[in-house]
Amino acid sequence: LLEEIHRHRFSPQCLEILGLTKREAEVLFWVARDKSTDQISKQLEVSNRTVKKHLENIYHKLDVQSRLGAVMYALHQLGIVNF
Repeated sequence: LLEEIHRHRFSPQCLEILGLTKREAEVLFWVARDKSTDQISKQLEVSNRTVKKHLENIYHKLDVQSRLGAVMYALHQLGIVNF
């Protein structure tokens, strides 16, 4: 028997499922793409401080302490990575 696995396509929109705002989801999406704070701020046309504040909010909402923790939590919750 073949088992069909439904996987989420990794996108900012799917990250909103985790309770993140649209902008927080966009920030986490770019973090997962290994972008620096500076690169994310340029991509989203906001200041570095704004990106850092979004990251603080993400860490609090997901109960993690780092960029890696946030990405791994998101991937796990979306069923993309199992650990």
